[in-house]
Amino acid sequence: MNKKISVGMAVSLTVLSAVLTFTLTMLYAYRNFNLTYESVAERKAMYSKLSKIDDLIRQNYFKDIDEAKLSDSIAQGYIAGLDDRWARYLGRQETVEREQHNNGVEVGIGIMVSRAEDGNLLIVGVTNGSPAQADGIKAGDVIVRVDGNLVADLNFEDAVAALKNGGTGTVCNFSIRGENGEEIPKMVTRKEIKTESVTLEEYDGLGYIKITAFNKSAAGDFVKAVDELTKSGVRGLIFDLRGNPGGTIDSVTEMLNRILPAGVLATQTNKGGVTTTLSESDGPGVDLPMAVLINGSSASAAELFAADIRDFGKGPLVGTKTFGKGVMQNTFSLPDGSSVQITTAKFNPHSGVNFDGVGLLPDKEIDLSDEQKKNLANLSLAEDPQFLAAVDELRVE
Repeated sequence: MNKKISVGMAVSLTVLSAVLTFTLTMLYAYRNFNLTYESVAERKAMYSKLSKIDDLIRQNYFKDIDEAKLSDSIAQGYIAGLDDRWARYLGRQETVEREQHNNGVEVGIGIMVSRAEDGNLLIVGVTNGSPAQADGIKAGDVIVRVDGNLVADLNFEDAVAALKNGGTGTVCNFSIRGENGEEIPKMVTRKEIKTESVTLEEYDGLGYIKITAFNKSAAGDFVKAVDELTKSGVRGLIFDLRGNPGGTIDSVTEMLNRILPAGVLATQTNKGGVTTTLSESDGPGVDLPMAVLINGSSASAAELFAADIRDFGKGPLVGTKTFGKGVMQNTFSLPDGSSVQITTAKFNPHSGVNFDGVGLLPDKEIDLSDEQKKNLANLSLAEDPQFLAAVDELRVE
């Protein structure tokens, strides 16, 4: 049965709908206005407080002010207030060095370090042709003091920054532990070094690829290494990510795209909880069994690489639990050539399960002795228990 309504009723319903829409719109706008007003008011109070401090200092401070240092320190203080352990203010020189690092070039003394169990820095690798190598520094040495400060009293990031920060020609001051426990002071001049982030080797019909960092040059070198090994007819691939602190998402997904079948490689989840795709593999990948070597210093992009190998069912993780950094940072340039790095989202592997603060557990847990950890960079593959365990896993395959 058809029901008819009067013209008056139709008009009333139309007006009511318009009023309801207008009311909801105004409520939403009012709410946003209040939030905006609160934000503006808070920022106004912050700027007013800073201005007052500036006035007091300029009127009463009895020393000269280094304006450049003051400006940098204000920016550093703002970033420090974010409660973001990965956020950093980078001065002009640091910004240049960060870009060089992402391009596979380092300014430094040419060492790779991890946190030793006693809180000091263990040197796990020395770059060929580097200032450190020329000074006789070798893998297995332990750094106990940096810039006069005991390493054990510093957090890991600050200790590493003290070693790295400084342009070409600056001197890195640190001390290593001698055979009898004494401190041996070192003064090594930093220089620009082309990093070798990817190396390869064949062992018992398997291809072994060591990746020390994920950067633009590493991605191309990795693809070449995979091509070389697959053409030689290896029956499996073992990727070594031990001591790898990570790098750029673009480089790790470019590497994964070469070896994994079609599928989502990484997603990101923003602060609103919205998850979107970061990268996908277009396949076909490499049709070989794989294994990944990991440890507590495998972090960030290295963990994404390892997680995806497992998530795609290509092979196990062998070693010890990883670091647990599943958040991504973006770097934003400032007009004076400096920049700020802040955490912008979580990044997730193929499974969608984020590992930040948790890390990845190995499928085959194999630890090293203290002596093996100290001399890991000098162990041959035949002497490396974690590598040999990965070989056994691929034999099962």
